[in-house]
Amino acid sequence: MPCLRFGMVAVVLALGVGTTLAQESVRFGVGGGLVRNDADIEGGGDIEGEGAYGIFQARFSNDLLFQISVSGSSDDSDVFDPNSGFILEEEDKLIRTEIAVGYMFLGKSVFRPFIHGGVSLASVTTEIEGVEVIDDSSTAMSAGGGFEIGSGDHHSFFLDLSFDVGHELDLQFGLGSVDFDLSELHLGYLYRF
Repeated sequence: MPCLRFGMVAVVLALGVGTTLAQESVRFGVGGGLVRNDADIEGGGDIEGEGAYGIFQARFSNDLLFQISVSGSSDDSDVFDPNSGFILEEEDKLIRTEIAVGYMFLGKSVFRPFIHGGVSLASVTTEIEGVEVIDDSSTAMSAGGGFEIGSGDHHSFFLDLSFDVGHELDLQFGLGSVDFDLSELHLGYLYRF
């Protein structure tokens, strides 16, 4: 079901951008960089990870943005199990895909702030001592912002902070679910054609 909702929102956003494309000139960009994320789990705990980030962006002459981004991160940590008194090894993997629209301020300057919002799909796998306890995907609304620095012709460096609110993942073996909010910090490079 999360993939179906994600797909439906993607189609609506694509139709909106397609209408804008017919009326405006557009510059396409691709880029990537580093990602650091933090999933705050409701009821306590978090999943932090580091990894890589990739982005495809369309920037229209009226400074509207359409972007698709994918990030992947992982984290190995030790957790204390109060029931057994043992420290257990935990491995978390997160893949996040976001489709968003946004707006860039000061589009012709060297320093260009931007905002964006859309929908994200988070796929999480968690293993504790080699036993998979989470292997699920969830959609949530996303919002974020940041800035680009560069000539604007082709080369730009960017910093972006994105927030997802309301992810829910089912635990394996029918043990319930986990609710979490996700924040991601992206630092990278974008090349515009």
